[in-house]
Amino acid sequence: AISDETPSVVRNAFVSVLEDEQKIELRADLPASGTTPKYKTIFLRAENGSGDFKEIAVKDNTLTFLDQTADPAAQSYCYKIQYENACGNRSEPTEPMCSIRLYSKTNSTVDWTPETPFLTPTNRYELEILDEQGGVVAQVPLGGNTSFDPNVYNPDQQLFRYRILAFAQGTPRISYS
Repeated sequence: AISDETPSVVRNAFVSVLEDEQKIELRADLPASGTTPKYKTIFLRAENGSGDFKEIAVKDNTLTFLDQTADPAAQSYCYKIQYENACGNRSEPTEPMCSIRLYSKTNSTVDWTPETPFLTPTNRYELEILDEQGGVVAQVPLGGNTSFDPNVYNPDQQLFRYRILAFAQGTPRISYS
């Protein structure tokens, strides 16, 4: 059978940095309509907030992608995902979702990119303070702030290792820097 039904946009998509691999992972759920048992997922990426999205991968029958060419420590990357059913009908691309990149605006702050890694707005952030082995020493709730001053928290700490957790509004999704 052949259909000209356009699939709806993929749902619950988000991006997150995988700590061990230092690569960016994208995940999504099937569209609500227009799906077929066999399908393709098209992944698009723009660098440094350019808005110039280019196709970087097409995957068969999966809604997960690991961007092996991304360097999340160097910059933030924004992504869109499209779904193509077996009839060749493509959904509209998702709204942009961007990886969280840690950096420092000043010598005394930890800052991160404010663009949401979800299709919904970011509800809140938490900062994890990690020891040298990667164990969580403390978690600091930050609300909607995208900056943290470690001197306020512990001025005697000399070695800093941080990870940001972003929580999606209205879903249980978590994205990591």
